[in-house]
Amino acid sequence: QLSCDMILKGESNSVVLNNVNHHAAQSDFAVEIKGENNSYTVNGNSTVEAGLGAIYTDSDTARVIINGGTIQTKDEYTTYNRLTPVIISKRSKEIVINGGTITGQIGILALGGNIKINGGTINATNEDPDKYMVYYDYRAFQMLLTNEGPVDYYGAAVVAANEDAKITITGGNFNSTTEETLVSVGDNKENYSVSGGIYNHPFDSEFVVPDKLELKITNKEDNALWYVGTDAQKAVEKAKKDNTNVIEVLQGNLGITNAKEGIQIKNSGTGKVTVNEVEVATGDTVVATPMPEKPQANSKDNTNVKNPNTSDSIYTYVMMLVISIVGMGIAFKKYVKKA
Repeated sequence: QLSCDMILKGESNSVVLNNVNHHAAQSDFAVEIKGENNSYTVNGNSTVEAGLGAIYTDSDTARVIINGGTIQTKDEYTTYNRLTPVIISKRSKEIVINGGTITGQIGILALGGNIKINGGTINATNEDPDKYMVYYDYRAFQMLLTNEGPVDYYGAAVVAANEDAKITITGGNFNSTTEETLVSVGDNKENYSVSGGIYNHPFDSEFVVPDKLELKITNKEDNALWYVGTDAQKAVEKAKKDNTNVIEVLQGNLGITNAKEGIQIKNSGTGKVTVNEVEVATGDTVVATPMPEKPQANSKDNTNVKNPNTSDSIYTYVMMLVISIVGMGIAFKKYVKKA
């Protein structure tokens, strides 16, 4: 177990946690990555926990790899209405999240650098809209504001705070307390490239890669989840078996077969959508009816179609066989007489 605020200032330092608990004080980061070519990796059942923020990067060569474990802020840090993101990237070469669980007031705050999320779960827990300041440097506070004032990112899973931040999402689970799971301060759509993932709140569809499927699925309790890419395809296969679900296509093409009768399919995008071979036009909602029945091939029927007089054919064959046998008998008698 590590109990310290770790600062990587030198060059080419590599820290790897394999089932290790790394705790820091309430007012510290667990790890700060500065210097050149330094990296921090979390594997297995490791825990990284601190009050100010678990991981902070401030180097163009900093690397963070999270393959598993739990990364979280310990407690709320309320001084000056301050938010405590779990991971803060001021600058970074890459922060890659392949697994694990990230939990804090904000999941990831990207002031710069490159964030790649391929899996894992990110939970944002803050519900106080008055918190809008983030401490990201010992010398100053950073107030994330638009011209109109604080933006509604206070409980978002991932926040891209300026145009220098690049965020690529191919998978993972994202849970927020605000109305949007992914937020780009300043409305810069270029920050995000989303091709997968499961989200408990919506986000700007312009973040989604153009050819990727995006869905909203609402169950009978009126609870909704948003899905992108292969996560969307998998969700459809499960949802189509329950006719109390409503599947809304927000982007992309979708063909649903063998959907349970009564399920509703809505096309809110511009792609081609069908359910049980019935087209759902843009803006329309279709209630699924049973799949059309198709003629099934039957070997006996096919034989009869090709040979409508099958019984006559069998009779003819038998008679020819009898005649052949009789003929052989006559020929045999003649042969005996001659002998």
